[in-house]
Amino acid sequence: MTETRLRFDFTNSMAYRVGMRSGVTEDELNVITLKMPNPVVLSAKTLDEGQPGFLAALEPEVIKLDAIRATWASFESRFSGGLKDLLVLGIGGSALCTLTYQAALAHPYANELPAGHPKAIGARVRVIDNADPWQLEGVLDLLDPKTTGVLVVSKSGTTAETLCGFGRVREWLGAGGADWKKATAVCTDFPDERRTALWSFAEEHGLAKVGQPACVGGRFSAFTAVGLFPALAMGVDIDELLAGARRMADRCRESDDVMTNPAFLAAAIQYTYFTRPPDRRRTIVVLMPYAYRLRLVADWFAQLWAESLGKRRGLDGSRVNCGQTPVKALGATDQHSQLQLYQEGPHDKVIVFLRVLDHGAACSVPALEMPAVRHLGERDLGALLDAEYRATAFALAEANRPSMTIELPEVSAGTVGELLMFLMVKTAIAGELFRIDAFDQPGVEASKRAAHALCGRDGEQFDELRELIADAEAGQKTVL
Repeated sequence: MTETRLRFDFTNSMAYRVGMRSGVTEDELNVITLKMPNPVVLSAKTLDEGQPGFLAALEPEVIKLDAIRATWASFESRFSGGLKDLLVLGIGGSALCTLTYQAALAHPYANELPAGHPKAIGARVRVIDNADPWQLEGVLDLLDPKTTGVLVVSKSGTTAETLCGFGRVREWLGAGGADWKKATAVCTDFPDERRTALWSFAEEHGLAKVGQPACVGGRFSAFTAVGLFPALAMGVDIDELLAGARRMADRCRESDDVMTNPAFLAAAIQYTYFTRPPDRRRTIVVLMPYAYRLRLVADWFAQLWAESLGKRRGLDGSRVNCGQTPVKALGATDQHSQLQLYQEGPHDKVIVFLRVLDHGAACSVPALEMPAVRHLGERDLGALLDAEYRATAFALAEANRPSMTIELPEVSAGTVGELLMFLMVKTAIAGELFRIDAFDQPGVEASKRAAHALCGRDGEQFDELRELIADAEAGQKTVL
């Protein structure tokens, strides 16, 4: 069995710890084994057999790893004064993995470190993941056009927020005396199956470009150029990142036994909680890292879980309205804001903790003079944070509130690779258990089409949408 550094502790979700009404029994897990003895996610060897694209893309030749490295090196060399800032324009899966890598694997204030600081290991990476003008104009105030590179990320090549933002940034580069063509790189689907408008635009203007395999959806793209190109800019060890991802993928694929496969077991427990009778159903999953470095893993996971599992129709066409609602929290911060609800509110949540044993920084607390807190002195601050995690997990279990813990020995490129792969495999298996398509997003596509219609896109379907929206907005109003 492949050894991984990540550990999955499900003790506090079991009936013997949190009671029969709140906990999962081994009998329930055995039923899942009978229901799905051999998940396709784990057994399929090819895309045609049902292998998820994010697993197929672990092969260097599929993601074209050498080309990603070469394109980054070539792109960086275009800046005679040095590339000091990389501005990433993307949204959803095109941005969240970059933000996650930056939070986890770079200095916590990497963008504020002075030039030449020994802990500044790469370019300053700034991500615009919205169409809010206040955010975009604000970040442009920080940057020098002549030392700023731009990465435009859109799997479809037509993402409205991203391309409109790029239009403004291109204008800003030109006004600042920079050559926007030299300063721009794009990331979109490889043209093997279809050529996106963004890929064609890049070819027409001689822009640097890296591709994403068409078989990999945006929210599953952390281990493709979408995440790896900005990771290189930050100085992340992408070899170790990918090695961690492969270790976890191999471990999960080596066992289809629910009790020995961490991702299968985690998916089975969440499935069990969601499919119980209404008075025992848990429809909310809270991801709560006890590590500031992993805070944005919760944001990344929220999209992965919600967009993958939130489906109206099952694979057989039946109406299922499936999906747990993901909530993000941060320990110990949210012990002081959300924990009261988790502890004494509705029995509708499962808490998933992320625990880190070594936080990567020593911060010794000196002796404290006040008698009431004297016992807290002369320890490391990381030990206090871990005590906060243990206390919270214990208190929830005593109140019959289930939780699970994903434990990492430290936050490194390898363990982050394991963690994100664990969550992706878990999500894909959960999709199989719920018998839904975990890899499409019809609801999101409907919203995208409506936005394009409101912005004047040509075509009969968009004309009809504009009329429908206008009729709806002209109807009865209930505005105060």
